[in-house]
Amino acid sequence: MRSFSNLTFYSVPELPAQVWSASSRTRIELNLFAGQLYFDSREEYEGVCTLLALSPAHPDATCVEVDGSPFTMSKISVLKDLIAFRRKGMVCDKTQLGQVLNVRPLSEKELPRVSS
Repeated sequence: MRSFSNLTFYSVPELPAQVWSASSRTRIELNLFAGQLYFDSREEYEGVCTLLALSPAHPDATCVEVDGSPFTMSKISVLKDLIAFRRKGMVCDKTQLGQVLNVRPLSEKELPRVSS
């Protein structure tokens, strides 16, 4: 199935012949706002962690600390509220995004492998 994540599936006007791609930050923000619950790659996972002021944890860690956040209000609580609203209260704790919002690091086996 064709991926919509790269934002080139359909555009008006038609994209120029040269390859265009949206910035990774733009894709991450749109995916979060759209309610995407799973990540396409480790890079996307790390980008979400960076955006939420979390550091991707050491593989052996069981919890990620959020000390030193530069924000006056946690982006995590705002995103949790948005996801809960969009999902009409349905729990998403078992999804990859749910794990991140509950400040639990994802292991390598939980992330998709990028085929080359």
